[in-house]
Amino acid sequence: EGELVFTSLTKEAFPLVRYRSGDISRLIPEPCRCGRTHIRMERVLKRSDDMLTIRGINIYPSQVEAILKEIQGVEPDYQLIIDKVGALDAVELQVEVSDKFFSESGGVKELQIIEKRIVKDMKDYLSISPRVKLVAPQTLKEQGRKVIDKRII
Repeated sequence: EGELVFTSLTKEAFPLVRYRSGDISRLIPEPCRCGRTHIRMERVLKRSDDMLTIRGINIYPSQVEAILKEIQGVEPDYQLIIDKVGALDAVELQVEVSDKFFSESGGVKELQIIEKRIVKDMKDYLSISPRVKLVAPQTLKEQGRKVIDKRII
C-alpha cells in the first residue's frame, strides 16, 4: 500500500518526470480472472492529503470511521478535533450515539461502556488516546467537517 506516483517516459507526453497523485492504493500481482497477467492496481483506498500526524503517528479519518463502525450504538457522524496544548497534540473525538441512550433509564451506564470501548479501540489500533465526548444524534451532521485541526489556525 502506498501513494501512486506516475512517471512519463515518452517524449509525446508533457516533460513531467514524476507526478504525485495523492491517491493511496496497492498493486495486485496475481493474474486477473480474465486471463491478463499484468500487475493491476486496486481501486483508490484513500487520499494521502487526508492523513493527519498526531504526536508523530499517521492517522487517516477512514481508520477512525472503521473503529466507530464496529461499535454498537454509535451513529456514523463524528468529529475529530485536534489542538495544541503546550508542546503536545490534544485530541477530542466527538461521537454521535443512538437516541435510545437518551430515553432509557439505564442509558448512562451504556454510554460509559461505549466511551471506554472507543478509548480502548483508538489506543489499541491507532496508538492515540483521545478525550471522547458522546453527543446526541444529528448534533454533528450540521457542522459538516469530520476533522477540525486547530493547530494550523
